[in-house]
Amino acid sequence: MSTTPRLPGRPLVSVIMPCRNGMPFVRHAVERVLAQKAPLELLFVNVDSSDGSLQEVSAIDDDRIRVIEAPTGTAPGPARNLAASRAQGDVLAFADADDLWRPDKLERQLRLRSETGAALVYSDCRVIDGAGRVLGAYLSRHRPKEGTITKRLLKENFVRLSTVLVDRAAFECLGGFHEDFHVACDYLFAIRLSLRASFALDPEALVDYRVHDRNLTEAPWFKPPPSGR
Repeated sequence: MSTTPRLPGRPLVSVIMPCRNGMPFVRHAVERVLAQKAPLELLFVNVDSSDGSLQEVSAIDDDRIRVIEAPTGTAPGPARNLAASRAQGDVLAFADADDLWRPDKLERQLRLRSETGAALVYSDCRVIDGAGRVLGAYLSRHRPKEGTITKRLLKENFVRLSTVLVDRAAFECLGGFHEDFHVACDYLFAIRLSLRASFALDPEALVDYRVHDRNLTEAPWFKPPPSGR
């Protein structure tokens, strides 16, 4: 965990949100980030949006929002790396343009980070559909772990990126997301970091993770566990 003093006026947390055609969800996602009780900046990375997403976010009058235009065709991993290279905070968090953060997400995770000294903090999340209906809890399908988690993480990916809070120094030490992996770069990052640092888990669902027909990697994949589990 970084111990470098933070300069007055600098955000503590840099929230990174890549977006390619995030309507109609993006404004609500941005507003949930801005409602957090922590000094933050939101790095909104526009990637080829043609549905009005950029205009929707640009119309929000909040100087904590910084818009970054990514080169045409930029994949999510490189888009997040681009934003991280311009971040001012000591801590990075990742939000998707169709997900919803709980109002106390950063407050709880920053406290857990301080208490444990973990380089990365993650949580459970509720899985919701395009209409906002709750489908279940993400970690109900997994066996999450904290501390040294590499062996378990190699068997299953229980660290959902949109729940992650990570020390910027740790992120930079690894060189960010591996840009040759367009789909599982977040999973690979978690594995690589777990070899060097400890993780902490907040079992509360601090994010609503949305699945719908325009998700990059998932659609209606989630099924609640059997009732007897």
